[in-house]
Amino acid sequence: MQKEQAKKRIEQLRKLIDHHRYLYHVLDKQEISESALDSLKKELFDLEIAFPDLITPDSPTQKVGGKPLKGFKKFNREKPMLSLNDAFSKEDILGWLERLKKILDIDLFEFYCEQKIDGLAFEAIYEKGLLSVGATRGDGLVGEDVTENIKTIDSIPLKLRDIKLVLNDAPKEMYSIINNIYNSKLIVRGEIFMSKKNFKELNKDGSSFANPRNAAAGSIRQLDSKIAAARKLDSFAYDIIIDEIKYHSQKHELLRLLGFKTDPASRVCETIADVFSFYESIKKRRESIPYEIDGIIVMVNDNNLFKKAGVAGKAPRGAVAYKFELKQAITIVEDINVQVGRTGVLTPVAILKPVNIAGVTVSRATLHNYDEINDMHLMIGDTVIVGRAGDVIPDIIEVMPELRSGKEKKIKMPLVCPVCKTRVVKEKKGSLILRCPNFDCSQRKKRRIVHFISRKGFNFIGLGEKVIDKLVDLGKINDLADIFFLKKDDFLEIEGFKDKMASNAVKSIEDGKRIEITKFIFALGIENVGEEIASLLADKGIDGIRRMSYNDLVDIKDIGEITALSIFNWFRDDRNIKLLERFKEAGVVIFKKKKSGKFSGKKFVITGTLSCSREVMKDKISSLGGKVLEGVSKDTDFIIVGNNPGSKLQKAKKLGIKELKEAELWKKL
Repeated sequence: MQKEQAKKRIEQLRKLIDHHRYLYHVLDKQEISESALDSLKKELFDLEIAFPDLITPDSPTQKVGGKPLKGFKKFNREKPMLSLNDAFSKEDILGWLERLKKILDIDLFEFYCEQKIDGLAFEAIYEKGLLSVGATRGDGLVGEDVTENIKTIDSIPLKLRDIKLVLNDAPKEMYSIINNIYNSKLIVRGEIFMSKKNFKELNKDGSSFANPRNAAAGSIRQLDSKIAAARKLDSFAYDIIIDEIKYHSQKHELLRLLGFKTDPASRVCETIADVFSFYESIKKRRESIPYEIDGIIVMVNDNNLFKKAGVAGKAPRGAVAYKFELKQAITIVEDINVQVGRTGVLTPVAILKPVNIAGVTVSRATLHNYDEINDMHLMIGDTVIVGRAGDVIPDIIEVMPELRSGKEKKIKMPLVCPVCKTRVVKEKKGSLILRCPNFDCSQRKKRRIVHFISRKGFNFIGLGEKVIDKLVDLGKINDLADIFFLKKDDFLEIEGFKDKMASNAVKSIEDGKRIEITKFIFALGIENVGEEIASLLADKGIDGIRRMSYNDLVDIKDIGEITALSIFNWFRDDRNIKLLERFKEAGVVIFKKKKSGKFSGKKFVITGTLSCSREVMKDKISSLGGKVLEGVSKDTDFIIVGNNPGSKLQKAKKLGIKELKEAELWKKL
């Protein structure tokens, strides 16, 4: 990026970040996710590293927190509360370490690591052992005096522990420091937070906080301390302002002696490898930790080296916030490609500047249809917020027009199929759909066959998407039944296919000719027919479905008019009638699964991330007679809840549907 481009981008980023930081830190409101805001800040930080002469004192990278609210008395602190720069990868951490080594002119030093609590920073001042002031961070220099609310938090002592008890437990080298504390002023800093359990209880009572951090911030800023007390806030102390202490680890030790609660997971890490190990161990346990965390804090343990490293803007160079992978991130739409599906529907796909989201590099995002593009006012070149729906499918969440350069291009709807050049047909089914009407379009053909052999269908081993594409291009497959007539030599014509691979592919096809009817119906790729509808039709048998009228199909519960019409038309299409006959000719055996088991007749819905794949869970429930549905309704018997459940859980609660944690379900299984 040229310097002038960088300058303009930096200005846009600063303005946008300032807006969202004010909402988040001052007003406790959110328009975008914390992940998205972190991503904006990361881009700004990287640009300022690349162009250091463009750094200005008013940059968000040089700021801390927000302005104090008017409802509280201002508190002017003696020493500023600094913020931390963020890192999101090993590369970021190693880059920070290299910069630190150059500044300190030292190759080896140890670190102190602790969990990064997603809460609200506080400062507590003690005069001769008694709490005199409790304040928020504010802008780092000026905070809010929330002493009365701070007093309601049990983990922040109103009075330091009895000095005799402290001296009895402390090492001798700390005696003079401790005596001085009880005869002068002490400044303690830490993080106030709300546990996941208390947050859940709070929202049950009708509150509508977005997350525990917002709940903690909203609670500590209550003008009535009785409300704050009822919220059951908690805290960890992480720093004590004393120059005489050599190591940060000793500060944590002293804080515990004085009666403060500190992070129980914190520890000394002797090497950067230990830091990475600590990060992974915390990340692995994240969901089971009773409070929200969004990473770890890594700092130089030696306080003299920490001071020597100095400050960059308003962030100390000797520490960094090593955050977990972003669930959402900022990136740029570089182009729009068009995919053709098995039913001919044209789906626009955004080609993205690669970005890491939750540990996965994302470079594409499905846009579903052209109405979605129009509704978002999306343009090629736009900066967008991208997330992973259900932690799997990349999704454009929001367009950020504030970051436009003026070079963005409008997205044009295609007039012809990008593959076969057949003129597209426009359909309005709730949303605008563009469809290639050519049944013999090579891309439609490929996608039908890939769907046919997918895991939910015939599930042939050794036949992936690339193999199917080659077989179609070679003219070896023209319809679904052709798969069952493939020979070993057909596979050997594919470049890179060896003798054993070809033999295994043919064997997989032969072994897979016996299929359960629900899977068979799904594999046919009838428009609007997924697993749920396929299971509703399974009892009828293929011959039974062929005999059914449109009205018969509509009369089946949960089959709507549009789906009924799709099924009716499919089984009356001459091509499909011939296809079914060819399956018989090929020796395909379709059988019905016996409906028995402990879950017989029970309907399940899954929400959140499971320890296993959803397909494994669905298969297990199905084998015991149960049925897994996509959407929650009054007919749902159970909702299975994994990590980070979505809106389905809220709907289920409203309907009084029984909730099953994944661990509970496995016990039943």
